[in-house]
Amino acid sequence: MNGEEWRRIPGWKHYEASNLGRVRSLDRVTGSGYGSSRTVRGRVLKQTVRTSRKRAAAWPVVALTEDGMQKKFPIGRLIAAAWLGLDLSDRNQLAFHISGDPFDNCLDNIAVGTAQDVADHVARRDATSHGEDRYNAVLSRHDVRTIIDLLAEGVWHKDIASRFGCHAGTIGRIARRETWRDVEYGHRFSRDAVCRDR
Repeated sequence: MNGEEWRRIPGWKHYEASNLGRVRSLDRVTGSGYGSSRTVRGRVLKQTVRTSRKRAAAWPVVALTEDGMQKKFPIGRLIAAAWLGLDLSDRNQLAFHISGDPFDNCLDNIAVGTAQDVADHVARRDATSHGEDRYNAVLSRHDVRTIIDLLAEGVWHKDIASRFGCHAGTIGRIARRETWRDVEYGHRFSRDAVCRDR
């Protein structure tokens, strides 16, 4: 990839992380119990996705193996270790994504801090990022205007949600102007239209 650079991951002598968010193993010679050896070719590691129901989140991970031991790490944490000095053994040091997108692991989207630093950053980001500017937005402004029209017609929240692939609670928050406040509504909802959430 153009502009891609690699640095060794501290504590893992056969692995490197790139500024573009990839992790690779290096060529190495391994021995067998019978005195022979073979060369294992390095490669870019395949990423898998780890999910958490409790946190309603997902993020990519890779498995590093050395001296017969394997450990999985979030990609962002490995980028931070190689490029930003994060100590992989220190659980108080956290790697976080500036944009909020855990699948964008380019170096310029990774930062290191404490849990409080992360919370402060998220609060600032959420205060300034709205609607389809958010990385995980499901709806567009055009979608929201259509939803507003449907609400004004008295269509049920669950029916609108099914059409747009979102949760009925999302439609309710749009109706109550708790979200997407930057979209020109142009309608005054009747109390019945706002409350048709079953």
